[in-house]
Amino acid sequence: MKTVTEPKSSTEAVEVEPEWARESYITQRFGLGHTSLYNLRKKRKIRSSSTLVEGEKRAVRLFHVGSVRQFIEDSEEGALA
Repeated sequence: MKTVTEPKSSTEAVEVEPEWARESYITQRFGLGHTSLYNLRKKRKIRSSSTLVEGEKRAVRLFHVGSVRQFIEDSEEGALA
C-alpha cells in the first residue's frame, strides 16, 4: 500500500500515513510479522477489520495503523519505566 503525499508548500511534500493498511504494509513499516500481528489482534492489543467486498470470495484483513503505533509506544514506555 502506498502512502499519499500532499503538498505542504510549492516545494515541500508531506507523507500521509493510511488509517487502515494490509499486513504487508504493517510488516514493512513496523517490523511486526504475521504471527505477532494475529496474536496481538487476538489479545485485543491492536485493532483490525476483515472486509468482504460483494462478489469476492475472500475477505481482506486490514490493521488500524494508529493502534499498532500506540501499542509500540506503550510498549516502549513500559520498558523505560
